[in-house]
Amino acid sequence: MAALNRPAMDCATFLKIIGDPKRLDAELQQFRKDTELFSSRRNSLLKKYPKRWVAFYHGRVRADSATLDSLLAETDRIGIPRGHIVVQFMETDLRTMIL
Repeated sequence: MAALNRPAMDCATFLKIIGDPKRLDAELQQFRKDTELFSSRRNSLLKKYPKRWVAFYHGRVRADSATLDSLLAETDRIGIPRGHIVVQFMETDLRTMIL
């Protein structure tokens, strides 16, 4: 609850933190598109990358690996910003949960 007691942030400070609002909006829109596209292709990706970690960026798989650490190392190597990729383990043995 301590965050609720902080004074309001001025606009200049806020813009300094988030950067260019148009750039931020474009990045968020691209991430949304990637998550939707990833979701729509999930079944085909499961067949192609079973039990592997995948990094999806700008509409396609850019890297895959057996471990999360090696996947992130590969995305770093090819210069994809970590905060902009959709990363998921392609689990083939889905569990049914009864709530």
